[in-house]
Amino acid sequence: MFASDESIRPAYFTPWGFNHFCSGILMYLFFSLLQFDTMSNFALSLTAHTLYEIKDIFIMQLPAVDGVSVPATVENSIGDTITFIAGFWLAWIFFKGMPMPVDGKGVPVNVKGRMFLLLGFLTLVNALIYYIEDLG
Repeated sequence: MFASDESIRPAYFTPWGFNHFCSGILMYLFFSLLQFDTMSNFALSLTAHTLYEIKDIFIMQLPAVDGVSVPATVENSIGDTITFIAGFWLAWIFFKGMPMPVDGKGVPVNVKGRMFLLLGFLTLVNALIYYIEDLG
């Protein structure tokens, strides 16, 4: 059910789940900023995430340039979607009804906006750590 490397055995949850969790939060905040209602926000966010997972399942099955390919699994896509929904749900619980004003330069000025920027940064850092780890 849990693994750090899917090449060993299919796993629902891997360390990449953190990125999917943060993505759920970010998608909620992003579409909230654009003034979408909660159901539209969820539908658009889940659609975008599902398209990403479909890409993983089909495109990642192709052989890599170096001849080594670790295929994405349906199990992992299910786990990624569960963590994405958990992040979205947590953001909805925490931020629902909170306004998101921006300053004159378009920079969010309250807690919701700052969380959006912080989680975006943490997601980027997490992805870079795993990318650098894969290089070594």
